[in-house]
Amino acid sequence: IRLDPTDHDSLPLYHAGQILTYQGKHEEAVQYLHKAVTGFFSPLTIREEEIWHDYALSLWFVQKPQDAILNFQKALAINPGFTKAMNNQACAAAYGALSGALPREYLQHGLQVLEQALALDQENTLYWRNAVALLNFEGD
Repeated sequence: IRLDPTDHDSLPLYHAGQILTYQGKHEEAVQYLHKAVTGFFSPLTIREEEIWHDYALSLWFVQKPQDAILNFQKALAINPGFTKAMNNQACAAAYGALSGALPREYLQHGLQVLEQALALDQENTLYWRNAVALLNFEGD
């Protein structure tokens, strides 16, 4: 699949990036999702924060944790209540710190962001599971 430099419709690029992510083709996914976040969005067809979220996720998969966190934050700037982005930002920050890819203080940042997600969505068992795992790594 080739990128059309004049194509500014984010929706097909976003969907191509999603498919490539699911197929494990993360380098290619980054290309499509980057193009999607720089294109034109239509709130009638897609929530813009989802594109930023998936771009951040693809950056995480290609070992760019700081870029991933920045783009999770962009998703949250659009929708401050987007708990999926909070959860994944928290995991990226904390795992990045634990793996040595990011400074150690990112672990605390991850826990704080995950606490915000849990405050908004107390019934989400995935968020609770992630919180328990991160607290175990932190030693609490």
